[in-house]
Amino acid sequence: YAQFNILEGLNYKYNAGYTRTYGRNFTYQYPYEVGTLFINRMANLSESRNEKSTVLQEHTLTYDKDFNKHSIQAMVGYTYQNTDYRVLSGSKSGMPRGIEVIDAGTTNTVAGSNAWENTLISYFGRAIYTYDDRYTLTAILRRDGSSRFGNAYKYGNFPSLAAAWNISNESFFSPLNSTFTSLRLRAGYGELGNQEIADYQFLANINPNINYVIGADQHLMPGATQTAFATPDIRWENSITYNAGLDIGLFNNSLSIIADYFVKDSKDILLQVPIPLSTGASAQSPYLNAGTIRNRGFEADIAYNKQQDDFHYGINATFSTVSNEVLELGTGSQQIFGGRPTHHGANA
Repeated sequence: YAQFNILEGLNYKYNAGYTRTYGRNFTYQYPYEVGTLFINRMANLSESRNEKSTVLQEHTLTYDKDFNKHSIQAMVGYTYQNTDYRVLSGSKSGMPRGIEVIDAGTTNTVAGSNAWENTLISYFGRAIYTYDDRYTLTAILRRDGSSRFGNAYKYGNFPSLAAAWNISNESFFSPLNSTFTSLRLRAGYGELGNQEIADYQFLANINPNINYVIGADQHLMPGATQTAFATPDIRWENSITYNAGLDIGLFNNSLSIIADYFVKDSKDILLQVPIPLSTGASAQSPYLNAGTIRNRGFEADIAYNKQQDDFHYGINATFSTVSNEVLELGTGSQQIFGGRPTHHGANA
């Protein structure tokens, strides 16, 4: 990284990263025969190679200024992250015992390769204003763009707003200082996006290796078919959180209490929604924004710390309760299937 001081309180930072990883998988299975039930008369060999590279670039501009009772901290930035992956694999059976190379095999030849790439870019800004170390207001805005969505829905805007009141710095709080060391009230609203699905789900998947026998002479014709429906309208999953909290410090902060109440609504959840078998594309259910979930809960953390000469000890206790409710699921006309029970490894 490189960092530059442009003006007093104004700084620019450039951060870059590059990661490249390689993987190799090798599996050789000897012929074996165990009684009459478990028999494998041919050796099997499979190999694969994969490589993955990630490029990261970050640009941030920060400003920090204090004047009189006012304090301003501001930041704007841009990030770019690109990941590409490629894998090559092959397998064969029937090689002589002890010769562990694919070319020595005689049957069950399989070869293949695959590749994918994705890019995520973000524009973001944050401003924090504090007055007299009593009132704090924080505003954040993110605009994220993902290659996992179509052109019309690549970008999502995610704002956040938070406020805090440091009650312990108010003049009327002085009589309580013997017991209350600090008292702070907080409230916030924030939105975040989720793009964690497989790549290229908004496009129609085409399998080019579909052959068909036609004609009187029954000759083989190469062909291709669409294996999954395109869903170009899928977009960012959005999580909206409201929270209110209280921070309390007692007896010179030897006893501290942090309590929060929150409501989190996850909207436009990205789910694979089953479609009728009659469509001919039942191998893969398409992704849709087809769910809304609400989480509500209360969290509290109580900590007691004490130091007596050279001896220091601390006790912590936490408490939380969460209520989860599915408000919407699917488009209202079909089921979305999850796991199913098994009995000794077999589907029940």
